[in-house]
Amino acid sequence: MPKLMLSNPFVEKTITVWLEPWGRDYWMRPGDVFIVEFDEGGDSEQDNGAPPFEISWLDNGITVAVLVESTVRDRNGVELDCGHQRPIDLDWQ
Repeated sequence: MPKLMLSNPFVEKTITVWLEPWGRDYWMRPGDVFIVEFDEGGDSEQDNGAPPFEISWLDNGITVAVLVESTVRDRNGVELDCGHQRPIDLDWQ
């Protein structure tokens, strides 16, 4: 199963990992490491063996656009739910 390891290198900044096209969000505190696992059931031949994802870096986070079903885990392998560590006082507007 292909995996992508992401880490938050900032000392005082929380960043967001968005998993698209599903709009799932995972909030990384400083020092956090998340692992995105990609389902091998996808058709990798369709993309000539290319990884099943595309990464975009933003000022406040990382967008991972995936071509197959994916699971996000912490460094210990625990599956994370959408909204993991999302700030309670977040203003979505």
